[in-house]
Amino acid sequence: MQNNFEKSSAEYKQEESARKEEREKIVNEIVENLKKAQKDEASVEDVILGLSGIGSHESITLRRELLREYKGEYNGLIARSLINVGNAESMELRKELQDKGVGSKEIALSLTGVMTSEAMLWRRKLIQEAVGENNYNLLKNIAESLAGIDTTEARELRELLKSSGLKNEDLILSFTGISNEEAMEFRWKLFNEAVKDNRSFDLLRNIAYSLAGVDNDDSFELREKLLEKISQNYSSYEYDALMSIAMSLTGVKSQKSIDFRKKLLKKFGEREVKQEFLIFSLLTSLAGVDSDESMKLREELYEQFKTTEFESSERFLDSRGFDSYTADEKIKEGLRKEGIKYLLFNFAASFAGVNNSKAEELKKKYFIDNPDIFDIFTKSSFTESISFKATLMAKSYFTDHWPIFDAIVCRYGYEK
Repeated sequence: MQNNFEKSSAEYKQEESARKEEREKIVNEIVENLKKAQKDEASVEDVILGLSGIGSHESITLRRELLREYKGEYNGLIARSLINVGNAESMELRKELQDKGVGSKEIALSLTGVMTSEAMLWRRKLIQEAVGENNYNLLKNIAESLAGIDTTEARELRELLKSSGLKNEDLILSFTGISNEEAMEFRWKLFNEAVKDNRSFDLLRNIAYSLAGVDNDDSFELREKLLEKISQNYSSYEYDALMSIAMSLTGVKSQKSIDFRKKLLKKFGEREVKQEFLIFSLLTSLAGVDSDESMKLREELYEQFKTTEFESSERFLDSRGFDSYTADEKIKEGLRKEGIKYLLFNFAASFAGVNNSKAEELKKKYFIDNPDIFDIFTKSSFTESISFKATLMAKSYFTDHWPIFDAIVCRYGYEK
């Protein structure tokens, strides 16, 4: 019996060592790719945010280099890139950033997903600051920073936030990615209150967002109810409603989630709702999802967007400040290329937290060898197209949305 225990213990240590080695390999590749993207003149903002969730010594060094090079211009974003990173080097960097003028909001958001005792203590101090300054928005940011954290101390902090004046419609975001019974009961409680009292759309939207990363039967039942309620009562918010339901699937990998995404697209993809943005949200929701089925869906969404003819629609032209009756073909062609750029940005975001050979194949196909990119930059310089491709690579490492979504998918083992 003792020998069996020792054997299983040794096997566990060996497996854990192999997993750690694989994570380190992935992280090193990401950091090297971001350095290359920087040399190829990718967007600086995207290079910084591409480091989200990564806390290796090399990544901290790169942040410090960017800090010096840009003389404080991107300090807030550098802080934001520290989500899910709670090691000693990252905490030291946060303190330096705070000394350099980074505000409490950015510091709070930088702690998203970090569950160390030091991070929890920092949140308590920020709550005291928020109460003392009557800063409600800071309370919201602190709540968001608890996304994905389900510890006794996190539960205590949620109670403290509530007693400090935080409303339930904002507190719910602190439960993002948490699937236990307590979290699901709280979501249903708020949903039933919203139905009974005809509460604001913001509450329903935040309930949906909090379901990111949650993959149980109860969560899908709630998504169905949210979709039904929002469709019935908030037609003027239809785009926002669909986006929130789509984004609630971020990081959810099951076949049921793939089918639900397809259902949303089939049901709403051809309506006068901003269909191109529904496709964008569905793409981003695939962040953290690495199945073969998800890879197929990425390509299907990409191709469907290209057939939407959005650039000629009255709604799209008017939203871009053009008169749909007088817009000429040159304007429409420019808008078509703009749409493809945004499509590629969201296609890139769909790979956040996805690190396998199939993902690398699709990145090469769509970021390097894509004829659509050649088409966009037909009359531009070669350098500009190289910069755009580098930006796409950087964007493939984060969702480009709230930190709560990156907290669910950009996990490389530095949060504890």
